[in-house]
Amino acid sequence: VDCHDKKYASLVKYAEGVCRAVGIKYGMAHCELKAKYDEKTEKWVDPVMIEIAGRLAGGRKAIMAEETVPGWHPFEAVIDAHCGFPVKMPPSFSPSKRAVQTYVPSD
Repeated sequence: VDCHDKKYASLVKYAEGVCRAVGIKYGMAHCELKAKYDEKTEKWVDPVMIEIAGRLAGGRKAIMAEETVPGWHPFEAVIDAHCGFPVKMPPSFSPSKRAVQTYVPSD
C-alpha cells in the first residue's frame, strides 16, 4: 500500500493518531488494522486497530519492501530516525516489483 495514495488517507490519518496516542513519536511503526471499503463513497471506513508497535514489520517484510520499492532503505531509515537525522524518503512508495510471503504448514 502506498501510504501517500489519497484513497488510503483516512487509514493513514487513523494510524498516525494511534501512534501519537501510544507515544510513538519518531522512527518506524508497524501497524495492522482492518477497515471496510464503502463502494458508494469509494472510501475506507470504520478502521479498527489490530496491532501498533514502534518497530519495523517482522519476518522478511522490511527486506521485501526494500526489494520492491525503489529508493526505500528501511534499515537505514530507522537508524537515521533514531539518530535525529532526516529520513530519506523515496518519491513514491508504489512498488515496482511484487513480493510474496508464503506460510507453509508442517506437521
